[in-house]
Amino acid sequence: MSGSGRITAQVCMSASRRFLQTLGSIPHRTIEGVPTSWMFSSSESGHINAEIFYQWLGKVFIPNCGKERPFLLVLDNHDNHIFIPTIKAAIENGVVLVGFPGHTTHILQPLDVKIVTNVGYVRDGVTVGNHKFPAILRHAIDQTSKASAQKPFEVTGQFPVNRNAIDTLQLITPTFSTAETSDGKIQFEAETCLTCGYFIKNPLVTRGIVPERLAQILVPPPAKPVAHVPKMSKKRVEKGRVVSTEEMLLELQEKERQEEEKRAGVEPRKKDAEEKHRVKAQEAEEKRQRKETTKAAREEKRKNEEDEKEARKRARMEKKSRPGRKEFREREIARVRAFSFVCGVCREHGTVTDEEKGLFWYSCDGCDRWFHNVCLSVDDLCKAVESLNGGEWMCDSCRPGLIEE
Repeated sequence: MSGSGRITAQVCMSASRRFLQTLGSIPHRTIEGVPTSWMFSSSESGHINAEIFYQWLGKVFIPNCGKERPFLLVLDNHDNHIFIPTIKAAIENGVVLVGFPGHTTHILQPLDVKIVTNVGYVRDGVTVGNHKFPAILRHAIDQTSKASAQKPFEVTGQFPVNRNAIDTLQLITPTFSTAETSDGKIQFEAETCLTCGYFIKNPLVTRGIVPERLAQILVPPPAKPVAHVPKMSKKRVEKGRVVSTEEMLLELQEKERQEEEKRAGVEPRKKDAEEKHRVKAQEAEEKRQRKETTKAAREEKRKNEEDEKEARKRARMEKKSRPGRKEFREREIARVRAFSFVCGVCREHGTVTDEEKGLFWYSCDGCDRWFHNVCLSVDDLCKAVESLNGGEWMCDSCRPGLIEE
Protein backbone atom coordinates (compact mmCIF):
# COMPACT_ATOMS: atom_id res chain seq x y z
CA MET A 1 0.00 0.00 0.00
CA SER A 2 1.20 3.48 -0.74
CA GLY A 3 1.90 5.97 2.03
CA SER A 4 0.96 8.91 -0.18
CA GLY A 5 -2.71 8.82 0.90
CA ARG A 6 -4.05 8.00 -2.56
CA ILE A 7 -6.95 5.63 -3.12
CA THR A 8 -7.29 3.99 -6.53
CA ALA A 9 -10.25 1.87 -7.57
CA GLN A 10 -10.52 -0.14 -10.78
CA VAL A 11 -14.28 -0.05 -11.56
CA CYS A 12 -15.81 -1.75 -14.61
CA MET A 13 -19.49 -1.64 -15.63
CA SER A 14 -21.51 -2.80 -18.63
CA ALA A 15 -24.54 -1.12 -20.22
CA SER A 16 -26.73 -3.74 -18.52
CA ARG A 17 -25.61 -2.41 -15.10
CA ARG A 18 -23.36 -5.32 -14.37
CA PHE A 19 -20.45 -4.29 -12.17
CA LEU A 20 -17.39 -6.49 -12.14
CA GLN A 21 -15.34 -7.09 -9.04
CA THR A 22 -13.72 -3.83 -7.98
CA LEU A 23 -9.95 -3.73 -7.56
CA GLY A 24 -8.77 -1.20 -4.97
CA SER A 25 -5.52 0.15 -3.58
CA ILE A 26 -6.18 1.65 -0.14
CA PRO A 27 -3.17 2.84 1.89
CA HIS A 28 -5.10 3.23 5.17
CA ARG A 29 -5.20 0.61 7.89
CA THR A 30 -8.63 1.69 9.14
CA ILE A 31 -11.30 1.79 6.42
CA GLU A 32 -15.04 1.74 6.51
CA GLY A 33 -17.64 -0.02 4.40
CA VAL A 34 -15.32 -1.99 2.13
CA PRO A 35 -17.26 -4.78 0.41
CA THR A 36 -15.91 -8.25 1.02
CA SER A 37 -15.99 -8.89 -2.73
CA TRP A 38 -13.38 -6.23 -3.46
CA MET A 39 -9.90 -7.26 -4.52
CA PHE A 40 -6.83 -5.46 -3.26
CA SER A 41 -3.34 -4.87 -4.61
CA SER A 42 -0.49 -2.47 -3.96
CA SER A 43 1.96 -0.32 -5.86
CA GLU A 44 4.69 2.10 -4.93
CA SER A 45 2.73 5.15 -6.11
CA GLY A 46 -0.68 3.99 -4.92
CA HIS A 47 -2.00 3.92 -8.49
CA ILE A 48 -2.96 0.85 -10.48
CA ASN A 49 0.05 0.13 -12.68
CA ALA A 50 0.42 -2.04 -15.78
CA GLU A 51 1.08 -5.25 -13.83
CA ILE A 52 -1.97 -4.76 -11.58
CA PHE A 53 -4.24 -4.00 -14.59
CA TYR A 54 -2.94 -7.12 -16.34
CA GLN A 55 -3.84 -9.23 -13.28
CA TRP A 56 -7.32 -7.65 -13.13
CA LEU A 57 -7.89 -8.32 -16.84
CA GLY A 58 -6.91 -11.98 -16.51
CA LYS A 59 -8.58 -12.77 -13.17
CA VAL A 60 -11.69 -10.59 -13.30
CA PHE A 61 -12.61 -9.29 -16.74
CA ILE A 62 -11.87 -12.18 -19.12
CA PRO A 63 -13.53 -14.87 -16.93
CA ASN A 64 -16.73 -12.74 -16.92
CA CYS A 65 -16.88 -12.02 -20.67
CA GLY A 66 -18.98 -15.04 -21.58
CA LYS A 67 -18.64 -16.97 -24.83
CA GLU A 68 -19.52 -14.30 -27.41
CA ARG A 69 -16.56 -12.71 -29.17
CA PRO A 70 -15.25 -10.14 -29.88
CA PHE A 71 -15.75 -8.37 -26.55
CA LEU A 72 -15.24 -4.58 -26.31
CA LEU A 73 -13.56 -2.89 -23.33
CA VAL A 74 -13.33 0.91 -23.52
CA LEU A 75 -10.86 2.65 -21.22
CA ASP A 76 -8.74 5.75 -20.93
CA ASN A 77 -5.56 6.00 -22.96
CA HIS A 78 -3.20 5.69 -20.00
CA ASP A 79 0.14 3.95 -20.56
CA ASN A 80 -0.64 1.52 -17.73
CA HIS A 81 -2.97 -0.24 -20.18
CA ILE A 82 -0.24 -0.52 -22.82
CA PHE A 83 1.54 -3.65 -21.61
CA ILE A 84 2.73 -6.56 -23.76
CA PRO A 85 1.20 -9.32 -21.55
CA THR A 86 -2.09 -7.34 -21.45
CA ILE A 87 -2.26 -7.01 -25.24
CA LYS A 88 -1.35 -10.67 -25.72
CA ALA A 89 -4.06 -11.77 -23.29
CA ALA A 90 -6.62 -9.51 -25.01
CA ILE A 91 -5.79 -10.80 -28.51
CA GLU A 92 -5.80 -14.45 -27.40
CA ASN A 93 -9.21 -14.05 -25.70
CA GLY A 94 -10.90 -11.91 -28.37
CA VAL A 95 -11.05 -8.75 -26.24
CA VAL A 96 -10.81 -5.43 -28.08
CA LEU A 97 -9.21 -2.70 -25.98
CA VAL A 98 -10.10 0.82 -27.18
CA GLY A 99 -8.48 3.90 -25.65
CA PHE A 100 -10.27 7.27 -25.57
CA PRO A 101 -8.65 10.35 -27.13
CA GLY A 102 -6.80 12.56 -24.71
CA HIS A 103 -8.80 14.89 -22.45
CA THR A 104 -12.16 13.41 -23.50
CA THR A 105 -13.02 10.99 -20.69
CA HIS A 106 -15.37 13.59 -19.14
CA ILE A 107 -17.68 13.19 -22.16
CA LEU A 108 -16.80 9.68 -23.43
CA GLN A 109 -16.19 7.64 -20.28
CA PRO A 110 -19.59 6.39 -18.98
CA LEU A 111 -18.27 5.98 -15.45
CA ASP A 112 -17.10 9.58 -15.43
CA VAL A 113 -20.38 10.86 -16.89
CA LYS A 114 -22.68 9.17 -14.40
CA ILE A 115 -21.22 6.95 -11.70
CA VAL A 116 -18.48 9.28 -10.50
CA THR A 117 -20.96 12.16 -10.31
CA ASN A 118 -22.90 10.16 -7.72
CA VAL A 119 -19.85 10.31 -5.46
CA GLY A 120 -20.09 14.11 -5.43
CA TYR A 121 -23.50 14.17 -3.76
CA VAL A 122 -22.21 15.09 -0.30
CA ARG A 123 -23.60 17.79 1.96
CA ASP A 124 -21.85 21.16 1.69
CA GLY A 125 -19.23 21.78 4.35
CA VAL A 126 -18.62 18.09 4.97
CA THR A 127 -15.09 16.79 4.48
CA VAL A 128 -14.80 13.10 3.69
CA GLY A 129 -11.56 11.38 4.62
CA ASN A 130 -9.89 8.76 2.49
CA HIS A 131 -10.79 6.04 4.97
CA LYS A 132 -14.50 6.58 4.17
CA PHE A 133 -14.13 6.74 0.40
CA PRO A 134 -14.77 3.00 -0.20
CA ALA A 135 -18.10 3.29 1.59
CA ILE A 136 -19.08 6.30 -0.53
CA LEU A 137 -18.03 4.55 -3.76
CA ARG A 138 -20.01 1.49 -2.72
CA HIS A 139 -23.04 3.71 -2.08
CA ALA A 140 -22.67 5.31 -5.53
CA ILE A 141 -22.53 1.89 -7.19
CA ASP A 142 -25.54 0.65 -5.21
CA GLN A 143 -27.53 3.72 -6.23
CA THR A 144 -26.98 2.96 -9.91
CA SER A 145 -30.12 1.45 -11.42
CA LYS A 146 -30.31 -0.37 -14.73
CA ALA A 147 -31.82 2.68 -16.41
CA SER A 148 -29.22 5.03 -14.94
CA ALA A 149 -26.47 2.63 -16.05
CA GLN A 150 -27.71 2.61 -19.65
CA LYS A 151 -28.02 6.40 -19.76
CA PRO A 152 -24.26 7.23 -19.69
CA PHE A 153 -23.62 4.71 -22.48
CA GLU A 154 -26.38 6.39 -24.49
CA VAL A 155 -25.10 9.93 -23.76
CA THR A 156 -21.57 9.02 -24.80
CA GLY A 157 -22.87 7.42 -28.03
CA GLN A 158 -21.44 3.99 -27.26
CA PHE A 159 -24.63 1.94 -26.84
CA PRO A 160 -26.49 2.23 -29.02
CA VAL A 161 -23.78 3.64 -31.29
CA ASN A 162 -24.55 7.27 -32.10
CA ARG A 163 -21.81 9.66 -33.15
CA ASN A 164 -24.16 12.64 -32.90
CA ALA A 165 -24.89 11.97 -29.23
CA ILE A 166 -21.57 13.48 -28.09
CA ASP A 167 -21.81 17.04 -26.76
CA THR A 168 -19.27 18.76 -29.00
CA LEU A 169 -19.71 22.05 -27.15
CA GLN A 170 -17.40 20.65 -24.52
CA LEU A 171 -14.61 20.29 -27.08
CA ILE A 172 -12.50 23.40 -27.60
CA THR A 173 -10.44 23.86 -30.74
CA PRO A 174 -6.81 24.86 -30.01
CA THR A 175 -6.11 28.55 -30.54
CA PHE A 176 -2.86 27.87 -32.37
CA SER A 177 -1.93 24.54 -33.84
CA THR A 178 1.41 22.82 -33.39
CA ALA A 179 3.21 20.15 -35.35
CA GLU A 180 6.20 17.93 -34.61
CA THR A 181 8.92 17.82 -37.23
CA SER A 182 10.88 14.72 -38.26
CA ASP A 183 13.78 15.64 -35.97
CA GLY A 184 11.50 15.80 -32.93
CA LYS A 185 11.19 19.60 -32.73
CA ILE A 186 7.88 21.39 -32.28
CA GLN A 187 6.81 23.77 -35.04
CA PHE A 188 4.30 26.45 -34.01
CA GLU A 189 1.76 28.35 -36.04
CA ALA A 190 2.54 31.48 -34.02
CA GLU A 191 5.95 32.07 -32.45
CA THR A 192 7.04 34.73 -29.99
CA CYS A 193 10.32 36.50 -29.43
CA LEU A 194 12.56 34.63 -27.03
CA THR A 195 13.43 37.89 -25.23
CA CYS A 196 10.32 40.10 -25.10
CA GLY A 197 7.51 37.60 -25.68
CA TYR A 198 5.81 39.55 -28.51
CA PHE A 199 4.58 37.60 -31.52
CA ILE A 200 7.02 37.67 -34.44
CA LYS A 201 4.09 37.71 -36.87
CA ASN A 202 0.68 39.00 -35.79
CA PRO A 203 -1.48 35.84 -35.42
CA LEU A 204 -4.65 37.94 -35.80
CA VAL A 205 -3.55 38.80 -39.32
CA THR A 206 -2.70 35.15 -40.04
CA ARG A 207 -6.19 34.11 -38.95
CA GLY A 208 -7.79 36.89 -41.05
CA ILE A 209 -9.28 38.60 -38.00
CA VAL A 210 -7.33 41.84 -38.49
CA PRO A 211 -6.37 43.38 -41.85
CA GLU A 212 -2.73 43.80 -42.75
CA ARG A 213 -2.87 47.58 -42.42
CA LEU A 214 -3.73 47.27 -38.72
CA ALA A 215 -1.09 44.63 -37.98
CA GLN A 216 1.05 47.12 -36.03
CA ILE A 217 -1.87 48.61 -34.16
CA LEU A 218 -4.06 45.70 -33.07
CA VAL A 219 -1.34 43.57 -31.53
CA PRO A 220 -1.97 40.76 -29.02
CA PRO A 221 -0.36 41.30 -25.61
CA PRO A 222 3.02 39.66 -25.07
CA ALA A 223 2.93 36.10 -23.81
CA LYS A 224 5.39 33.56 -22.55
CA PRO A 225 7.61 32.61 -25.49
CA VAL A 226 6.03 29.66 -27.24
CA ALA A 227 9.47 28.36 -28.16
CA HIS A 228 10.03 27.65 -24.47
CA VAL A 229 7.35 24.98 -24.48
CA PRO A 230 9.08 21.68 -23.64
CA LYS A 231 9.30 18.87 -26.12
CA MET A 232 6.11 16.84 -26.35
CA SER A 233 6.23 13.80 -24.12
CA LYS A 234 6.43 10.48 -25.92
CA LYS A 235 3.92 9.02 -23.45
CA ARG A 236 1.30 11.64 -24.29
CA VAL A 237 -1.37 10.20 -26.59
CA GLU A 238 -3.80 12.69 -28.13
CA LYS A 239 -5.73 10.38 -30.43
CA GLY A 240 -7.98 7.46 -29.65
CA ARG A 241 -6.64 4.04 -30.59
CA VAL A 242 -7.32 0.35 -30.59
CA VAL A 243 -4.78 -1.09 -28.20
CA SER A 244 -5.25 -4.83 -28.70
CA THR A 245 -3.84 -5.14 -32.23
CA GLU A 246 -0.96 -7.06 -33.73
CA GLU A 247 0.56 -3.79 -34.91
CA MET A 248 0.56 -2.39 -31.36
CA LEU A 249 2.02 -5.64 -30.04
CA LEU A 250 4.81 -5.61 -32.63
CA GLU A 251 5.47 -1.94 -31.90
CA LEU A 252 5.78 -2.61 -28.19
CA GLN A 253 7.97 -5.65 -28.76
CA GLU A 254 10.24 -3.63 -31.04
CA LYS A 255 10.37 -0.86 -28.47
CA GLU A 256 11.22 -3.38 -25.77
CA ARG A 257 13.93 -4.87 -27.98
CA GLN A 258 15.42 -1.41 -28.55
CA GLU A 259 15.33 -0.66 -24.85
CA GLU A 260 17.00 -4.00 -24.15
CA GLU A 261 19.72 -3.18 -26.69
CA LYS A 262 20.06 0.23 -25.12
CA ARG A 263 20.41 -1.32 -21.66
CA ALA A 264 22.88 -3.83 -23.07
CA GLY A 265 24.88 -0.96 -24.51
CA VAL A 266 24.64 1.04 -21.32
CA GLU A 267 26.00 -1.79 -19.18
CA PRO A 268 29.45 -1.93 -20.86
CA ARG A 269 29.68 1.85 -20.76
CA LYS A 270 28.74 1.75 -17.12
CA LYS A 271 31.43 -0.85 -16.44
CA ASP A 272 33.97 1.21 -18.42
CA ALA A 273 33.02 4.28 -16.40
CA GLU A 274 33.35 2.33 -13.16
CA GLU A 275 36.73 0.97 -14.27
CA LYS A 276 37.92 4.48 -15.17
CA HIS A 277 36.67 5.72 -11.84
CA ARG A 278 38.49 2.87 -10.07
CA VAL A 279 41.74 3.57 -11.96
CA LYS A 280 41.41 7.27 -11.27
CA ALA A 281 40.81 6.61 -7.58
CA GLN A 282 43.80 4.24 -7.50
CA GLU A 283 46.02 6.85 -9.18
CA ALA A 284 44.81 9.47 -6.73
CA GLU A 285 45.61 7.11 -3.83
CA GLU A 286 49.09 6.38 -5.22
CA LYS A 287 49.67 10.09 -5.70
CA ARG A 288 48.58 10.72 -2.12
CA GLN A 289 50.91 8.00 -0.83
CA ARG A 290 53.82 9.41 -2.86
CA LYS A 291 53.06 12.83 -1.48
CA GLU A 292 52.99 11.50 2.07
CA THR A 293 56.25 9.57 1.48
CA THR A 294 57.91 12.69 0.09
CA LYS A 295 56.63 14.72 3.01
CA ALA A 296 57.91 12.13 5.51
CA ALA A 297 61.33 12.06 3.81
CA ARG A 298 61.44 15.85 3.86
CA GLU A 299 60.55 15.88 7.57
CA GLU A 300 63.20 13.23 8.29
CA LYS A 301 65.82 15.24 6.42
CA ARG A 302 64.85 18.42 8.26
CA LYS A 303 65.01 16.59 11.60
CA ASN A 304 68.46 15.15 10.78
CA GLU A 305 69.71 18.60 9.78
CA GLU A 306 68.40 20.04 13.07
CA ASP A 307 70.07 17.20 15.03
CA GLU A 308 73.35 17.81 13.24
CA LYS A 309 73.06 21.52 13.88
CA GLU A 310 72.37 20.88 17.56
CA ALA A 311 75.34 18.48 17.76
CA ARG A 312 77.64 21.08 16.25
CA LYS A 313 76.33 23.64 18.69
CA ARG A 314 76.99 21.34 21.66
CA ALA A 315 80.48 20.63 20.33
CA ARG A 316 81.20 24.35 20.19
CA MET A 317 79.88 24.86 23.70
CA GLU A 318 81.98 21.97 25.03
CA LYS A 319 85.01 23.36 23.29
CA LYS A 320 84.43 26.73 24.89
CA SER A 321 83.94 25.15 28.33
CA ARG A 322 87.30 23.30 28.19
CA PRO A 323 89.99 24.91 30.35
CA GLY A 324 92.93 26.77 28.83
CA ARG A 325 96.54 25.62 29.02
CA LYS A 326 97.35 27.79 32.04
CA GLU A 327 94.21 26.82 33.88
CA PHE A 328 94.85 23.17 33.05
CA ARG A 329 98.42 23.45 34.42
CA GLU A 330 97.15 25.00 37.65
CA ARG A 331 94.53 22.28 38.05
CA GLU A 332 97.16 19.60 37.53
CA ILE A 333 99.44 21.17 40.09
CA ALA A 334 96.55 21.35 42.55
CA ARG A 335 95.68 17.73 41.85
CA VAL A 336 99.29 16.58 42.37
CA ARG A 337 99.61 18.67 45.47
CA ALA A 338 96.37 17.33 46.88
CA PHE A 339 97.44 13.79 46.01
CA SER A 340 100.62 14.30 48.10
CA PHE A 341 98.50 14.47 51.23
CA VAL A 342 98.11 11.02 52.83
CA CYS A 343 95.86 10.49 55.84
CA GLY A 344 97.86 9.07 58.80
CA VAL A 345 94.88 6.90 59.76
CA CYS A 346 93.06 5.68 56.60
CA ARG A 347 96.09 6.09 54.26
CA GLU A 348 93.88 7.71 51.55
CA HIS A 349 95.34 10.36 49.26
CA GLY A 350 93.84 13.77 49.08
CA THR A 351 91.86 15.10 46.08
CA VAL A 352 90.99 18.55 44.79
CA THR A 353 87.32 18.05 45.65
CA ASP A 354 87.78 16.99 49.28
CA GLU A 355 86.38 20.23 50.67
CA GLU A 356 83.31 19.93 48.39
CA LYS A 357 82.78 16.48 49.91
CA GLY A 358 83.11 17.83 53.49
CA LEU A 359 86.61 16.41 54.09
CA PHE A 360 89.10 18.68 55.87
CA TRP A 361 92.79 18.06 56.62
CA TYR A 362 94.67 18.77 59.81
CA SER A 363 98.53 18.63 60.20
CA CYS A 364 100.37 17.38 63.24
CA ASP A 365 102.83 20.02 64.55
CA GLY A 366 105.19 17.27 65.70
CA CYS A 367 105.57 14.93 62.68
CA ASP A 368 103.92 17.06 59.88
CA ARG A 369 101.56 14.19 58.95
CA TRP A 370 98.04 14.98 57.80
CA PHE A 371 94.76 13.54 58.97
CA HIS A 372 91.13 13.60 57.76
CA ASN A 373 88.76 15.30 60.17
CA VAL A 374 86.54 12.20 60.04
CA CYS A 375 89.50 9.98 60.94
CA LEU A 376 90.27 11.85 64.23
CA SER A 377 88.62 11.27 67.56
CA VAL A 378 86.36 13.97 68.95
CA ASP A 379 89.04 15.20 71.39
CA ASP A 380 91.75 15.26 68.76
CA LEU A 381 89.46 17.06 66.31
CA CYS A 382 88.62 19.71 68.92
CA LYS A 383 92.29 20.25 69.76
CA ALA A 384 93.22 20.37 66.05
CA VAL A 385 90.55 23.04 65.42
CA GLU A 386 91.77 25.04 68.47
CA SER A 387 95.33 24.87 67.16
CA LEU A 388 94.23 26.89 64.12
CA ASN A 389 93.98 29.92 66.42
CA GLY A 390 97.71 29.84 67.37
CA GLY A 391 98.09 26.73 69.49
CA GLU A 392 99.72 23.37 68.75
CA TRP A 393 98.26 20.01 68.15
CA MET A 394 100.10 16.73 68.04
CA CYS A 395 98.90 13.34 66.97
CA ASP A 396 98.96 10.32 69.23
CA SER A 397 102.36 9.23 67.91
CA CYS A 398 103.96 12.56 68.81
CA ARG A 399 102.57 12.56 72.35
CA PRO A 400 104.33 9.52 73.89
CA GLY A 401 104.44 10.98 77.38
CA LEU A 402 100.73 11.71 77.25
CA ILE A 403 100.01 8.24 76.05
CA GLU A 404 102.19 6.77 78.87
CA GLU A 405 100.36 8.76 81.46
